[in-house]
Amino acid sequence: MPKLSKTSNSRVHWQMRAELRRAAHYEGSILARAALSGQPSPFDKSDRLRATVTFRPKTRVCPDLDNALSGIKGEIDGLFTVLGVDDKQIERMELARDYDAKTGDVEITVSLAA
Repeated sequence: MPKLSKTSNSRVHWQMRAELRRAAHYEGSILARAALSGQPSPFDKSDRLRATVTFRPKTRVCPDLDNALSGIKGEIDGLFTVLGVDDKQIERMELARDYDAKTGDVEITVSLAA
């Protein structure tokens, strides 16, 4: 069975892609709730935000950063839904890779823009 992808370049039916994106949004919101540990969001709808996204691939084979980012858009939307802000408030986004960790995860840090 081919690997399913939620990116716009994937060759799956639009309904399947939408279902994958909904699942990614849900996963991002669950992870954000866990990270907040029941605390209210530290951000306001008027705040200007900065986001840092660090990819930690298990191997050195990793897509370029813009494709890696497009692959986690649903999770990012879920994160911002839980924070009660819109991702349009991001003024600066930094993308990085950490090949040393080899954990296969993604770390997203959101802070107030300077």
